[in-house]
Amino acid sequence: MDDGGVLSTDFLLATLISLIIISALVGFANTSIDTAKSTEFSKAKMVGETVARSINMVYTQGPGDELNITLPGDFNYNITIKNINGKAAVVVNYNNRESISYLIFNTNKINEIPMLPNKTYNIRNEDNSIIIVEVK
Repeated sequence: MDDGGVLSTDFLLATLISLIIISALVGFANTSIDTAKSTEFSKAKMVGETVARSINMVYTQGPGDELNITLPGDFNYNITIKNINGKAAVVVNYNNRESISYLIFNTNKINEIPMLPNKTYNIRNEDNSIIIVEVK
């Protein structure tokens, strides 16, 4: 074979190896991004479970009990207290994914309120009804 044929074969082989390496790097980058999103969704779920646990604790302590809770603000999510099939639930939305934590009482005993990151809320039990208000 002449020098031109060897050069073409070497070039094709080098191009093939480069494409394989680039494909692998893109795959690793996508995996890293998915892992980061999954980690942040797990953090959002933990925040929702903390809110649900706090609300349940105030409810079980009885009338007159209250506490303040500050939601972390290091990523973007929103929490809503709402009625799902007749049960009160804390619903966390993050990046088009949803996590639901049910409360131990019915929805007629809690006000439905959106809760946002980096804000403080007062949760209080008034005659076995839960009232949640933003602390300003």
